[in-house]
Amino acid sequence: MPESSRPPAPEGVALVLDGVRYDEKDNGLGGVLRASDAASGKELWTLTLYDTTQQEDGPADAIGLYFTSIEAGPGPRTITIENEVGFRYEVDLDKRSARQVGGPAPQAPPEIPDLPD
Repeated sequence: MPESSRPPAPEGVALVLDGVRYDEKDNGLGGVLRASDAASGKELWTLTLYDTTQQEDGPADAIGLYFTSIEAGPGPRTITIENEVGFRYEVDLDKRSARQVGGPAPQAPPEIPDLPD
């Protein structure tokens, strides 16, 4: 697999809530939330928010979407994460589940012109 020239995930994108630190697990691709004990640093669990699997024949720089913010809320025991292209995910900390709640509008497929008969 080719080596990426892309910089690593931004540092300092984290949130400490009720003694647990939430940040992005360093897997080189992004998309994985890590919960760890804020005092000891021991990893408690991880959750994949979105798939960033690199295609074997794809360019190394074409993958990887890192978190740009992690915030508490909007509800109790939830956090909201945004990645670098603007997709937002709400994470239920008790259920350890995530759902996409926002992001760029999907692009319409290109129009195919009618071919002459």
